[in-house]
Amino acid sequence: MNFKKMMQPVKRDSLFTKDGLNIWCGSIVRYRNEFYMLYSEWDKSSGDLDDWGWCMAGRIGVARSSAVDGPYEDCGIVFAGAGGTAWDAAAVHNPCCLCFDGRYYMYYMGACGCPEDRSPFAYWKTKQIGVAVADHPLGPWERADAPILRSEEGTWTQTLVSNPAVCMRPDGRFLMVYKGAGPCRDNDYTTCLFTCGVALADSPVGPFKKIGGPQFLVPGELWSVEDPCIWYDKTDRRFYCVIKEFHGYYNRTGKQSNSLFESEDGMIWKPSKQPLAYSLELEWEDHVVESVENFERPMVYCEEGIPLAMCSACRLRDGTRGNVQFRLDRHKA
Repeated sequence: MNFKKMMQPVKRDSLFTKDGLNIWCGSIVRYRNEFYMLYSEWDKSSGDLDDWGWCMAGRIGVARSSAVDGPYEDCGIVFAGAGGTAWDAAAVHNPCCLCFDGRYYMYYMGACGCPEDRSPFAYWKTKQIGVAVADHPLGPWERADAPILRSEEGTWTQTLVSNPAVCMRPDGRFLMVYKGAGPCRDNDYTTCLFTCGVALADSPVGPFKKIGGPQFLVPGELWSVEDPCIWYDKTDRRFYCVIKEFHGYYNRTGKQSNSLFESEDGMIWKPSKQPLAYSLELEWEDHVVESVENFERPMVYCEEGIPLAMCSACRLRDGTRGNVQFRLDRHKA
């Protein structure tokens, strides 16, 4: 598969933003003849809070469109931190939405923070993965009481788990690729091992069981990958994963970019023959190519196992954070 050739130029109105807010982490689902994009938001601020607000007070909203690539009209916030002493009391982020048997399952990262320490790092290191269920993308969303995937002391996920990506396997079980972070030295997140692993469940609400150890590792580097997106492609009869690389090791660019991996069973992943999914360039419909600061948290929308669109968080050079929607042409793969 050549994912880069599948990506079509973007309409100018296919970038979803909101005044005064940072928008991130889009995930598209369909209800009847309309498309709904779940997204993350947090308040614009100054200094560190602008970069860290997502794990301190992030919330999840929904926008609606008649076309999969937008434009999307905002429908408002539908999910926020649970408050009190809940594991996801303070923030929710990273929505990944899946429709199964007429119900919607939203996998997300939650954080609770620490009453004795209000620093961003104290919130960041409490991240776990949960799920909420609804009959409609607009909700109401009913959250599970406990995380469906947790960090584990003494393992490569000791500090946190987050960034869930989920799809259903042909055998009816549910596959998750998630981000983990290992132990940190001196409360410094840059000293953690960052990469992704695999988990499996018999039910869409879990519990998910971690399978094997860390994957996608880059020799000599602590930070390998994050922001996985997975789907089962019925044409090729295999799983694909678009994932952010910090160093461009597998796609041979030597810089931050997004790579394509594949797997026959979803358990063991290898780079595709065309490993570069896309770099930090946004091609508009008028063929203007714009360099961007970040492309993160991709989510591919499929129908009947065919990828039709991708939503990706994007940070423009002027600092604007939003979700951009690409059409995908499977025939060009």
